[in-house]
Amino acid sequence: MVWEVSGTSWPMLTRTDYGEWSVTIKVKLRTRRLWNAVNKVTDIEEDDMSALEAILAVVPAEYNEPLGVKSSAKEAWEAIAVMHVGFDRIKKAMAQLLKQEYANLKFKDGEMVEDFSLHLQTLINKLKSHGIIIDEEEAVSKYIHSVLTKYIQIALSIKTMLDLSILTIEDVIGHLWAVDEHLEQAIGMKDSGKLLLTKEEWAARRNSEKAASSSHGGDGKRRGKASLEKKQVNPNVYRRCRKMGHWARECPNHK
Repeated sequence: MVWEVSGTSWPMLTRTDYGEWSVTIKVKLRTRRLWNAVNKVTDIEEDDMSALEAILAVVPAEYNEPLGVKSSAKEAWEAIAVMHVGFDRIKKAMAQLLKQEYANLKFKDGEMVEDFSLHLQTLINKLKSHGIIIDEEEAVSKYIHSVLTKYIQIALSIKTMLDLSILTIEDVIGHLWAVDEHLEQAIGMKDSGKLLLTKEEWAARRNSEKAASSSHGGDGKRRGKASLEKKQVNPNVYRRCRKMGHWARECPNHK
């Protein structure tokens, strides 16, 4: 955000940019010959008030009351510095945490390529906002050193065969996607082979069941025929000797 002061744009102070803001404002005050009023107390009240007015115009509204009661531009400037010492410490501490997170960043088990890319890019942007710049070559190097085991081979190929200085994150993502597609195709072929084998097993099982059914059916017919023959006995046949032409009492085998 900027503020118009004497027809030019002056940056507005925020919680995170005190260092850059103070340098810019110092230059602008020196250009207007007002920095002496801030750097040391001046006897020229008009310069002092002009410098104080410029300072109040480029700080948040909540600063106006505590700074407006200061007796000089020098006191107001020093008060702003004191208020932002804590913010600078917090910013430095956050920068250290982000650097540590970046150093430890690696693919998680099952994490998608695009998800890791988003995480990495977000972290790089956060580092940039804290004054730490990660260029494209460093980002690419970080990416290929953070991959899962299944990407190790392609990562080694990229490192040894390609120029990292001209690669982009998008290039690396494309190579990793190619690996994922190849693995999916391989898994699909393997699953198809298993399905074919299962069909063959089912066919063999059905043939076996049909053969068993036919065998049981034939036995049943034979047993049925034998039972029928057993039931159709000539009443004139003496059952004990199975001979015709005599009665039981005349049978020589009858006892």
